[in-house]
Amino acid sequence: MKKYDWIVIGGGSGGLSVIETAIQFGKKCLLIDPNPLGGTCVNVGCVPKKMMWFLTDVYEKSTLLKDYEIKENIENKRDFLFSEFVEKRQKSIKNINTWYEAQISNKATYIKGTANFISANKIRVGKDVFEGERIVVSTGSTPVYPEDIEGAEHGITSDGFFELREIPKSVCIVGSGYIALELASLIATLQKIKYNKPQVTVLVRSNQILKNIDKETACFLQKQITLKGINFLFQSQIKKITRKNKELHIKLKSIEASSSVKNMPSFNPSDFLKAETLIWATGRKPKITSLDLNKTKIKTDSRGYIQIDEFFETQEPNHFALGDVIDKPQLTPVAVQSGRRLVRQIYEDKQEHKVSFDFIPTAIFTHPPLSTIGMSSEKAKEEGIETEEFFSKFTPMLYNFSSSAPETFIKLVCEKQSQKVLGLHMVGEGVDEILQGFAVAIKMGATKKDFDRTMAIHPTSAEEIVTLKPIS
Repeated sequence: MKKYDWIVIGGGSGGLSVIETAIQFGKKCLLIDPNPLGGTCVNVGCVPKKMMWFLTDVYEKSTLLKDYEIKENIENKRDFLFSEFVEKRQKSIKNINTWYEAQISNKATYIKGTANFISANKIRVGKDVFEGERIVVSTGSTPVYPEDIEGAEHGITSDGFFELREIPKSVCIVGSGYIALELASLIATLQKIKYNKPQVTVLVRSNQILKNIDKETACFLQKQITLKGINFLFQSQIKKITRKNKELHIKLKSIEASSSVKNMPSFNPSDFLKAETLIWATGRKPKITSLDLNKTKIKTDSRGYIQIDEFFETQEPNHFALGDVIDKPQLTPVAVQSGRRLVRQIYEDKQEHKVSFDFIPTAIFTHPPLSTIGMSSEKAKEEGIETEEFFSKFTPMLYNFSSSAPETFIKLVCEKQSQKVLGLHMVGEGVDEILQGFAVAIKMGATKKDFDRTMAIHPTSAEEIVTLKPIS
């Protein structure tokens, strides 16, 4: 039986970071994963999604050519070879998988297989058993769909979306979070390219999208993407789904049309919503059922997340968990930093490498994108913090000549007395890139006065952040 200093179960962003860092300390490592390396992010998440976003962004930008007096002299019909693009995308992802395998295999042991515990420190993979001094569970998560809805199996999840080789003419998406909105935005633009008309309906169980995002910012995003032809149906729940040839008939329990959708046809709950494809974007759950955690002291909470302390250690000593299997933000950079710092907590100063989950910047890759860091107005109020807010709303210079120009929205939330920046929330062209630099300043405790003292770069959208005025 082979023994290792570190056994990592799961080769996603977090697990790979553990292995890469432990190798730097000269440790003997084993990585186990049945799937291509890179996890959700590389295979069915961030990477293919961003490639798709770039595809749709290239198209969005191309529509501005005529506004800049760049016009075709000869009528030319545009061909959109979506299946060929998907092949390119998957080839690129395969290259990433292969690169990871080569990097890991050079300095550690990599086994493509399914692992399960047979005792606290012993792991079985097929017929082989391995012993680890320290074991990390980072097996990621999997999409969920409701099992109590008749016909739910007719829908696909976000994983299934990336398997599509043709663009559905009509799509219904169930959900109101990051994944639902990103898919809605991507599909609407793809439909516009292919069929010259978007047909996307988003079913939202509550009365708003993005419940954990600043409400004013979320509402602004909703308004912007409805202008792209996406319909929202709020306080709606599915009762039953049936397939009629190539079409799905979706029976709803209740319905409330978004007031921001102009010319939205009246919809009677007794009618069927029809769509070629239905996508469940209703959340994810930890992928841990095959691990046999009952052979250890590792415990999970009521939602299936592995319980950890502030240093990622479980109830089983020297057993750790990170990434999507714990109840922390399910973001690739969080998993990467967690993996790196976990190892450094062991071999260097523990407190110095403790992970802080405050002020995590993130972006939603819609058209236009949304980026956010820190507290929303609602969260500050909930915590009894008196705030002063600053905002700007404008049309980016890129769209000066466009008749249907999207707007940009910027909102800064500050603690009133100290003027410390508590949150920055933006929707608009380039805000996904703009936020990263400001995130450093906000993480360091920047105040509104610090922003005011900073010279602007002109003309840019980012300069608006250092010239913000109070909300009147």
